[in-house]
Amino acid sequence: AARSRARKQAYTNELELELEQLRRENKMLIQREKDFINDRQAKAAQLAVPDRRSGRSTATSLQQKQQHEQRCRSAPPP
Repeated sequence: AARSRARKQAYTNELELELEQLRRENKMLIQREKDFINDRQAKAAQLAVPDRRSGRSTATSLQQKQQHEQRCRSAPPP
C-alpha cells in the first residue's frame, strides 16, 4: 500500500509540474495574442489614414490594388 501511495504522490507531483508549465505557456500565449491584436489594429489605423494626393484613404487604395491583382491572376491566359 505504501508503494501505491508513493506512486500516486509521484504522479500527482508530475501533474502539478505540468500544470504550472501549461499555465506559464498559456499566459505567454495570451500576451502574444494581445500583442498581435494591438499590432494589427495599429497597422489598420495606419492604412485608414487618408492619402493626401487622392483624398481617399490608403485602405481604399490598397483594396483596389489587391482587387486588381486578383483579377489579373484569375484572368485567362492570352
